[in-house]
Amino acid sequence: MWDGGSDAVENVSRVLLGVGENESTVVDSEGICESDINFDRALPGLHKYLGDDFVEVGGRTIFEPGTETRMFAFYRSGVILVPGQSLPLIAYGPYESKLLRRVNREKLPLIFLPGCLDHLSALDDLIGFVGTSADLMAIRFPDDEEDHTTHAIFVGRQRFLIKKMTRDES
Repeated sequence: MWDGGSDAVENVSRVLLGVGENESTVVDSEGICESDINFDRALPGLHKYLGDDFVEVGGRTIFEPGTETRMFAFYRSGVILVPGQSLPLIAYGPYESKLLRRVNREKLPLIFLPGCLDHLSALDDLIGFVGTSADLMAIRFPDDEEDHTTHAIFVGRQRFLIKKMTRDES
C-alpha cells in the first residue's frame, strides 16, 4: 500500500525513461526531455541565424525625462519592443535598408512604434501610444553580389509617449 512518503513525491516529479540501449533521459514534471531539445539554446540570444559577418556598433543613448526629441521611427505590425529586449530586424525593401544605413552612419537612436495595430492607416493613429527607443548594436550589409537584405540587431532602451509624428520622404 502507498503511504505518500517523500520518495514517492520524488518519483512523481522525475521519471527515468529509456531512450536507446545505453541511453536514459530524465524528464521533469512538465514532460520535457533533454532529447526533445534539438537546437542550440544560445543561438536565439546571439541571433547567429542572421549570419556571422555582423559589424558590432554598440552604443547607448539616454534621454532626460520631459525632453522632446526627433527620431527616426520603425513600425512592424505585431511587434512591441520593451526596454532591455534585443530585437533582430530584417529590412524589407529599399526604404527600410536605406533607413538602417542612415541610422548606422549617423549613429542615431531609433524609436520602435508599438505594433498593436494590424494596419497603420495614418500616422496620427499612434499619437498617445508609447514607443521604445532602441540603439543599434550590430548590423550586416549584403555584398554587392549578394541578393540578401540588410540585417540589424537593436536593443530597447527607453519608453516614450508619442506626441507628434511627421513623415520624412528623404
